[in-house]
Amino acid sequence: ANYLREHGWRPGDPWGVEVALPQGFDFTQQRMPFSGWAAAGVRPAAGGALPGGGEATLFLPAGARGPAFLVTGNYDAIKAYNSSDSYAMGVALLGQRLTGGGGVRGDWPRDARMLDTTERRELQERLTRLGLYDGKIDGKIGSMTREAVRRFQLSRGLTPDGFADVAVLQALRTR
Repeated sequence: ANYLREHGWRPGDPWGVEVALPQGFDFTQQRMPFSGWAAAGVRPAAGGALPGGGEATLFLPAGARGPAFLVTGNYDAIKAYNSSDSYAMGVALLGQRLTGGGGVRGDWPRDARMLDTTERRELQERLTRLGLYDGKIDGKIGSMTREAVRRFQLSRGLTPDGFADVAVLQALRTR
C-alpha cells in the first residue's frame, strides 16, 4: 500500500472501470474526464454510472473487439512496479475480485492470433521506418507502440484501437 501511495495511488478512486462502448464509438478519443466519457455514451459494463470525478484513459487490451476499460492514475501506480499491462490488469482484477467485485464481462476475441516476438519487433521496425515510432525495438507492446499503431491505423482508415495484431502487421507489409 505504501509503495502504491508513493507512486500516485489515490485512495477512493478506482483503478479503472470495465465499460461498454456505444455503437459507432469514436476510437480517436483516448483521455478525458469521466463526465466526458458518459456524455460520449460510454457506460459501465456492470451497469450503474461512471465515477463522478477524475479522468480516465481508454484501454483496449484486445482491440476494439475485446473488453474495454477506462483506467485511471491508480492503474498507472500499479504499473510503476511492473510496466506490463498484463501484470497491471492481473493485479487490478485480482484486487477487484478480493473486494467483492466481478470479473471481466467482455468477451476476448478467440480467433485473433497474437503476434510473436519476432513479428512484434518487425511491427516496431516498420512503424519506425514510417516515422510513427521512436521507441526501443524490443518486441514489447507498450503505450508507445500502441500509440504508433493507432496513428498508422488512422492514416489507413482502419479502426484506431491501437491493437497490434496480424491484420496491422499485414497492412504495414503491404503499405
